[in-house]
Amino acid sequence: MQGSRDPLGILPIWSRLGRRIIKNVTTVSGDLRGWTTLIVCMGLVEDLRAGGVLKGRGDEAFLRAEQLIAYARTAAAPKDGDPTGVPRGVTRVRARLAEFHRGPLRVGTSRDRRILSAQRTAGVFGQIAAAAEASRLLDRSRFELTGARPLWNALRITLEPHHKQVVKLLTDSDARFDPTGPLAQALAGLHRAELTALEAAVYERHIAFGDGPPDGDQTLLATLWSEPHINSEPDLLGVAGLAQRARDLGHDSLAEKLTAIRKAEHLLATCEILFTWLLGLDRAPTVAVAARELGQAMGGTSSLLTEADDELLGAPALASYGSVEWLTRMATLRDALMEARWEDCVRGAVELNGWVMERRGGAPWIEVVGDRLEIRLAGDHGPAPTAADVPRRMRHSYYLDPHRRLVRAIRRWRT
Repeated sequence: MQGSRDPLGILPIWSRLGRRIIKNVTTVSGDLRGWTTLIVCMGLVEDLRAGGVLKGRGDEAFLRAEQLIAYARTAAAPKDGDPTGVPRGVTRVRARLAEFHRGPLRVGTSRDRRILSAQRTAGVFGQIAAAAEASRLLDRSRFELTGARPLWNALRITLEPHHKQVVKLLTDSDARFDPTGPLAQALAGLHRAELTALEAAVYERHIAFGDGPPDGDQTLLATLWSEPHINSEPDLLGVAGLAQRARDLGHDSLAEKLTAIRKAEHLLATCEILFTWLLGLDRAPTVAVAARELGQAMGGTSSLLTEADDELLGAPALASYGSVEWLTRMATLRDALMEARWEDCVRGAVELNGWVMERRGGAPWIEVVGDRLEIRLAGDHGPAPTAADVPRRMRHSYYLDPHRRLVRAIRRWRT
């Protein structure tokens, strides 16, 4: 169904607020060794092109290389779990490894060989390449390494004894792969938990710091993530602690941007929780019934909701939607929440969803028909928001948590 995510059009708003600090990382790129897989695959394809083996970008060879790495990493993973995480497509990979001795293990882009049904989009290229390009590690359109090339030149040394086998596996559909053989061990070794000095330096500069200046906000945030006393919980109290620590150290720009995230999320999270709760109400409740239940759950209002004022949300709303209409509708919902006008809260959330879906060419998830709520799209639902949740609840990423995970992996795995 069109518009099946982000029913209130909030993603462009929190994304722009997050991008004021974190320029490269995305919500799906928090796996450090996924970045390694991307670089190795791209490097192997570049080498084949340079040797005249491949013409064009080499998309199919890239997907084959990702499959080889997934099999190698999974086969070599310790029984108590791999500290580096699991590769994308691990469910199919494990199933095929379990049947490995019954027949040859081959890689390719046909349905029976892909490790993901949509590997091009759900694999490392689709999930991490945009972030890697923003980090100045590679060029997606040209399928070439840029800032990651010195690292690849060091990593490829491990694979040079297996060059002929790699060429065959990436170009010959009949080639067979042993996920426990020497090549597999070499590929898995490139994804071990320990980082070499060069890996750590490249990943820190390009991923953790976003290839930004030493005094940039993202660099400073990466430094804060490394402090052991920083609250690592992905909630608004943790963000407030980060902002205070940045202010104590004299980093007022970073503190202001973190504070803006905290203020915005008070409102954005509350509104999305409200709408998600509406989706789970019994069939066709009246607006009045929904409003009464909402009022009972909230038990009052929170002054924190007013912090997400028009000045804070105006710039990202105008940049995202080209007009102030989204902001106008969200402000109407915000004011209803602050004034405990619970029926207006219900109607405001429904109307905002309808406006967002209309812009996307889709249908609203809920409509008000007469005085009743007609829920058109059943989905995940949860409890109604409460005033007590507002100071803490964080529903949207702002890219903070994946950035934190990447920074801490780089520091923890440094040899």
